[in-house]
Formats: sequence, C-alpha cells, structure tokens
Amino acid sequence: MMPYGAKPVELKEPYHGHVSHQLMRAIPTRLSDTNTDFERAAHGSIALYSGLDPRDPHESILDRLAVAGLNAAMEANAKSVNSSKDAWVSEKYTRIFCQNSAAVVKLLEARDKHRARQTQTVNVRDVNVHPGAQAIVGNVTKTDGKKNDPASKGLPNGEGDKGSEE
Repeated sequence: MMPYGAKPVELKEPYHGHVSHQLMRAIPTRLSDTNTDFERAAHGSIALYSGLDPRDPHESILDRLAVAGLNAAMEANAKSVNSSKDAWVSEKYTRIFCQNSAAVVKLLEARDKHRARQTQTVNVRDVNVHPGAQAIVGNVTKTDGKKNDPASKGLPNGEGDKGSEE
C-alpha cells in the first residue's frame, strides 16, 4: 500500500530532480536496506510534498522542511514504540517526536501566513449588462460623501452605462 497517493507524482518545479533528491535524503536510513520500503517512503514523501502544492520558492523551502520534519518525527515515534523495554530511550524519542511535530506545525503555519499575504487579482474583460440591471466598473471609493461614478470614466471603448445613482 502506498502512503499518500497511489499514482506516480510529477513535480511542477523546474528543479524537480534536486527537490526529489532532497526529499529522498530525508527518508530514514534504515529503510534503505530494502528497496521496496525505500521506494514506498520516497514516493510518499514526494507525493506529500506535491500535495502541499508550493506556489513559489519560499513555500517550496518550507514544504521540503515540513516533509523532512514529518519523516524525522515519524521515525522518532517508531523508535519510541520499538524501544519500550528501555523507558529512558523511549522517553527520549517521544520528546524528539513532539519537538519535530511542533516544528512541522510551525513550518506549515509560516507557509499559510506567507500564502495569505499574497494578493489575488481578478480581471474581468467582457461584461454584459441587461436593461434594468446595474454594474460596477473599476475601483469604487467614496469621496466627499458622493459615490464615485465609475461609468463616468468610461470604458476602454468609450462606452459606459450612465445609469442613475441610488
């Protein structure tokens, strides 16, 4: 069973070979003993990174660190569970798991904050206004207590609905 996503994943970045290499280096070394486990873990890491959908280099860095941190956290969790005979070792790996998990959460919060700062612009080119309807064209602001009449500025083709103001 594949960890996240069952289909091969192609990265959208121009440096996808470099990113793939970095993601594979973040896989625990104990998995490199068996080729199948390593391939499954590599596919899962790359699919997770791709699923995070980085939109720019800043997000790409944060997403790679988050995937690597998640891999480290899960590896520490596995070691904690497998070392149940020695309480001190189990506690040590549990602490490492918690620290890495908190770091991943902070990385994803930083990415979300970065993403929220990006503004979205919508350009509308063709608008049909039917008789009796109203349309706003351009930026609408209030000045001197009067409504700004965007239609008076006219459209690029010189036309504009000079309808009544409310």
